[in-house]
Amino acid sequence: MVRGNWQRRVEKNEARRDEAKQRKHRMEEKKLFKQKAQKFLTALDEYKDIAWQQVEKRWELHLWVDTLPSDQDQIQPAWEEDSDQKGSKRRNRSSSIESEGAAKFGKSKGGKGKKKHPRSKEVVDEAPAEEASITPQLSQKYFFKGQQEQRKGGKKGGGSSHMQVPKGFKSLAEVILKGAESKQYSKDVLASTASAHPDAPGDDEANTGETPMMEMLYYFSVPAADGVAGGEMPSFSEFLGGILSNKSCNIGSIVYVTFNGTLLFDRYQEGLLLSENDLRNCISMGKSATSSSQTSSNLAKSMPGSVLEYILTFLSEFEIAGMSSVCKGWNKEIGKESGNLWRHCLERRQWPVDTSTDLEHAPYRQTFLSHYGVMRDSNAIQLGISDMLIKKSSSSNEVVSRAFETSKDTPQHPNYAAGIAVWSENQVIVAYSHECTLRLFSTTEKSGSDGDKLCRELICQNIDPYRNTKKKSSTLVDLALDDSRIGCLCKIEEENVEEKSTHLLFLNRDEFLTSDVADEEEILQQIGLEKAILDFLLDYDGIDDDPMEFLSYISSGGEIEDVEVLVSPSLVACANGLFLFHASWSIPSETGVEGEARFFKKLFMFSAGAGAIVLMQSIGSSTMNEAHESYALASQVTTDEKGVSHCTFAASSAVSLSLTIGFIDANGATQTYTPIMGTIPEGYSLCQRRRRPMAMVGSTTIVADAMVENTEDESNKTYKSILSFNSYSASASSTLSSTVDLKGNLKVTDLVGFRHEHVLVLCHLHPRTGDTDIDAIDGHWFGPPAEDGLMSLVGIVYHVPSQTEIHRVVLLGDQLGIPVPLAVTVHGDTVAGSVWWKGLLMTGEDVRARQEDCTAQEPPTPTSKAKKKKKKTPKKGGKKDGFARGMSMRG
Repeated sequence: MVRGNWQRRVEKNEARRDEAKQRKHRMEEKKLFKQKAQKFLTALDEYKDIAWQQVEKRWELHLWVDTLPSDQDQIQPAWEEDSDQKGSKRRNRSSSIESEGAAKFGKSKGGKGKKKHPRSKEVVDEAPAEEASITPQLSQKYFFKGQQEQRKGGKKGGGSSHMQVPKGFKSLAEVILKGAESKQYSKDVLASTASAHPDAPGDDEANTGETPMMEMLYYFSVPAADGVAGGEMPSFSEFLGGILSNKSCNIGSIVYVTFNGTLLFDRYQEGLLLSENDLRNCISMGKSATSSSQTSSNLAKSMPGSVLEYILTFLSEFEIAGMSSVCKGWNKEIGKESGNLWRHCLERRQWPVDTSTDLEHAPYRQTFLSHYGVMRDSNAIQLGISDMLIKKSSSSNEVVSRAFETSKDTPQHPNYAAGIAVWSENQVIVAYSHECTLRLFSTTEKSGSDGDKLCRELICQNIDPYRNTKKKSSTLVDLALDDSRIGCLCKIEEENVEEKSTHLLFLNRDEFLTSDVADEEEILQQIGLEKAILDFLLDYDGIDDDPMEFLSYISSGGEIEDVEVLVSPSLVACANGLFLFHASWSIPSETGVEGEARFFKKLFMFSAGAGAIVLMQSIGSSTMNEAHESYALASQVTTDEKGVSHCTFAASSAVSLSLTIGFIDANGATQTYTPIMGTIPEGYSLCQRRRRPMAMVGSTTIVADAMVENTEDESNKTYKSILSFNSYSASASSTLSSTVDLKGNLKVTDLVGFRHEHVLVLCHLHPRTGDTDIDAIDGHWFGPPAEDGLMSLVGIVYHVPSQTEIHRVVLLGDQLGIPVPLAVTVHGDTVAGSVWWKGLLMTGEDVRARQEDCTAQEPPTPTSKAKKKKKKTPKKGGKKDGFARGMSMRG
């Protein structure tokens, strides 16, 4: 019982707060309605001279307000009036005596009333619930369509209408449709007005069959003769303001206003509905706004599709997209049927056009939107980088970025993003190198703003296995994300030990979100890869010659400590808890001569569930004659119709042009193919690189090679970059290869697959000291010329199927004067990028859609922030409430 009393107090407090919020919201609405009405009257005042000159034409204003005018009687339901008329005088007399006594003695009709405390906030019911007044309502079909419906049931003789409207009341449909030049246009205006009303039924409510109702509106008309009755010609503000004042209504109560059947004002839309020219024509009673708009509407509807397409070709793509919202006909024409229009847009930007299909079925619009989306995302990356360089976190409609230099507990120099991957929609995980942390970022709404977004860090986990000792240090080198696990490659450096070891770290995705690695070290799975590879080779029982040479060396008395194992700094996920990495090992020569060791290279598949290596795969030639060779890996996981995952992977060398493409089925069986690669042009040599740029887009593997001209002039180097496109078919076990030369003095640093058909090429633009060759840059603009010796970071978007350049943008100028590491990842419609230790940015259609959704929702609170009042501290010794004095909850 005690808890029930307390619960009632809590519910009452919540009800008071909700009522206060609603009251505040209603006050803000009234202010907004008043501003719209004042703006409308001000617009009418500009044409008052024209209006009063047309008095002989007897124009008339029709107004609907939401406040009962003082010269009209209160409206009641028809069945309530009938019941009142049929009631007896004795019953009316007895009810009046009872109500009078109840009001006098504070009693209810049923007996003795409950005594109330003087300071109680509870309201005493002044009348029984069944005698409470009913708020009058109005049928929306009657008001907006002129359809008067009948109430079902009732007494004999059928039903009565929903509401009893006063004599002389006119609906909006009756005023607008009467004498309209175009009935269809007037019906369209009424339909749009009805849909804008806040009580308009939704799709679910419209299917119930019930009559939609709305709050009661009150009608009165103002003829022109009333304005010149005193011989003066006042402004509309004075004229209508005086009439409303006499009827005890304010300006903010105006809901709709018509002038001779033309709807001028609707407070639930923009307020004034006509343009300046249409308003002048309407008041001058010349060509009405209805006929003018109807003429343009008929012209738009009757315009042939070919003529419309030709006219729209003079507009920009952004303006063409806006034209699809004009009407349903244009939306259908522009969005579905205008193949020539979108083909023109593609050709205007010199984007690839598929001419293999006929014009009617060619997806030109989808192709254009695909190209435009990638171009928009690359420009957003440039915007986010610019904001981070000036230590500014941005939250525009295109990109959301977070600058680390202005935030606490963020990665600092010399950290960089060793790996980056999309965690989920609008969320990205980044592995930072030297501090060995995994950080999860997300786009969240900024508190106290109108839908502004910021990039916020949600979780930070330190996965350094040796963070509690100073003898060993860890550095993350790569990150791979599976459906259930996070995999990281970590280089371990130990004091007094020259060689670094490589460890593989695993962490469950759910435990990353819910647990702390620092407190629960057992959730972090750590595997030393050098030891795991040697154990796998010792237990090998296959027919591969390379492991057999290792076993022969051990069986002949060789020391296992003399076998050197090196792991490449690249890790990829292959679904189902499988991770792929590359490693090589060397065996000392039989003669013992230094430098004549035998080298072997393999791909290894590690199972996180089994905690061991489960597969070894050969790549390229079986042996390496010179030294250890680092490989870069890329993978792409696809799911078929049955829900079975398949993985396609690629491995390429950092010091040669070799490439291996493989396919792993659901059973773990592998199939590899080595395509025939090109050769290095004469007079050039490969640039030194840590890993070869590589990306997988659909069934095509793209690799990039940067070469430098062999010259003695070190101050003016000439670079040449080549893209190789290799299409692989697992069923046919073959590849189709082709190459493209990049225009300009460019050195490719990374490739990023962009959705299904595009690849983003990140490269450094090296300036030449001589005259610029206009033909070499193919007419593209790279911004202001850089100073001698400095370089710019350029992003180039390529369409993979046609191998055509789509867009170029300078992502970073020569402000820093040094190469800046940029890591970009794309998954679906979420795009993220990490710029060194400067910060992180997020863009893409997912981020933009979330921005627009938050911006479109109008908050109930006013946009202007009210000054926060400081809460008063209660005085000591003051009177406290009963609970503070020790009163029990029972009272």
